[in-house]
Amino acid sequence: MFGLQQQVLLQKNAIAELIFLPIGTYRELYIFISCKQQTMKTFFLILSITAINSLQAQIDSYKVSKTDTIKLYDLAFQRTITLHLDEATILMDHDLFMKHLKAERKGLKKQIKSLKRMIKRGTDYPGITSSQLRSYQRQYAPVDSEFAIVKQSRLDTFHVDYKIFIKADLRFDYFLPSAIESKQCMVLDLSNHKQNVIFKISGSKKTGQMTAVGSSFYFIPGATKYFLSKMDWVS
Repeated sequence: MFGLQQQVLLQKNAIAELIFLPIGTYRELYIFISCKQQTMKTFFLILSITAINSLQAQIDSYKVSKTDTIKLYDLAFQRTITLHLDEATILMDHDLFMKHLKAERKGLKKQIKSLKRMIKRGTDYPGITSSQLRSYQRQYAPVDSEFAIVKQSRLDTFHVDYKIFIKADLRFDYFLPSAIESKQCMVLDLSNHKQNVIFKISGSKKTGQMTAVGSSFYFIPGATKYFLSKMDWVS
């Protein structure tokens, strides 16, 4: 990590002084940036980042292999989907969300039709096929319902409760992380403050004698819990 005091030249006419201060069991990094521009205006940017060690403690069953900092942009959408998670709120473009929802709906519908045909032909192997069918139907219901509601709405900002998908075991595991990493969305904390930085911590853990799983976790600086996760691989 950094020393107690370290000065870094960020850019021409910009100097940042980095200072670590202990606060309880955490250390927070305060970055004060004073910049002089042609207008001779001075502004200060204060960025509070929870130390990586405190984040790793929340996923201590994983062996952390990589940490990344994702800088998000200020975005303006013609129409906005506000997706409410337990630990954060994600704002994204209406059309981007609907495109994904449409693809999920189409894929689930295709699986349901395929499984129904298999059962009709009598190939329901010891209840496995019918169990898969029920799972896909449970996932399809909220996707179909939400797709229809959002499609009919003319609101500029539409609020979606992510819990309806979680309850159906449909987590959009790759869609939301991809939107964050490609900087296609904005993230708010529980106080509705926009976050300019998101931490991503990746790691792996054993799930059996010969098996393991790799996952990534997304944190808001200073939060007590990650707000999003995804499975990267299984072996």
